[in-house]
Formats: sequence, structure tokens, C-alpha cells
Amino acid sequence: MATFKGDKLVGKTNYIEWYNNATLFLEINGYMPYNDGTELSPNKALYYKANTDRTISDTPYSPKLGVK
Repeated sequence: MATFKGDKLVGKTNYIEWYNNATLFLEINGYMPYNDGTELSPNKALYYKANTDRTISDTPYSPKLGVK
């Protein structure tokens, strides 16, 4: 995993420069969809069994899929 090597945020004095560098870093490494909300949350029906009333239960199909 890549680490951000930009300047540290120091109060409000360097926020604009820090924000631009951090946003660019997140976009390049593909993390931005998670932060700006464009990436949808996963469909829990693919990983968890359904109850008899067709609601999603907390019982995963397998232990590997049940990681929350």
C-alpha cells in the first residue's frame, strides 16, 4: 500500500496545499471513489444468507465472506 509523502497538515496554515496534494494522491492510487461517495456499498445479499421473510441475516455463506 502506498503512503502519502506530502507535507503534514499544520492547523489551517497549509490546508489548501495539503488538500490538493492529498486529493491527487488518493485519485492516483484509486482511493477517491470510497471517499467522495461515488463507489456504492457492496450488495450484502451476495455475502449473507437471507431470512425466511427475505431480509438479510447476519449469517454469512462462508467465514471468509462474513468479515465485516
